[in-house]
Amino acid sequence: MHLVNDNITVLGFASITAAGLWLASAFMLTGRLWMCVAMHAAWNFFQDGIFSVAVSGHPVRNGLWISKMNGPDWMTGGAFGIESSAIAFIIVVVVTVGLLYQAARYGRIVRPFWKRIDRNF
Repeated sequence: MHLVNDNITVLGFASITAAGLWLASAFMLTGRLWMCVAMHAAWNFFQDGIFSVAVSGHPVRNGLWISKMNGPDWMTGGAFGIESSAIAFIIVVVVTVGLLYQAARYGRIVRPFWKRIDRNF
């Protein structure tokens, strides 16, 4: 859905894809959809309602603090928002790997049906 938003970039697309994997890994670990919904809502609320930065290419609105992002677009996310930055991408990938590691450790990763077949009849 974010691909049709204004000011999308390749890095923004990569970050949004990584964020989808982040939310999926949180679901795999907890088995709770509300956790993913709350994480997505908090991400958007803090960007828009607290720090006043663009969220997924939408116009900036005044939040609790008025922020001004300075620097190159690859670092600040440009007009799409901080989620289109290399910094956010790296953080989301690291957190996703950590969540996937925990999900694997606790046996929360469900194997595909073709690998779950018991061949010991």
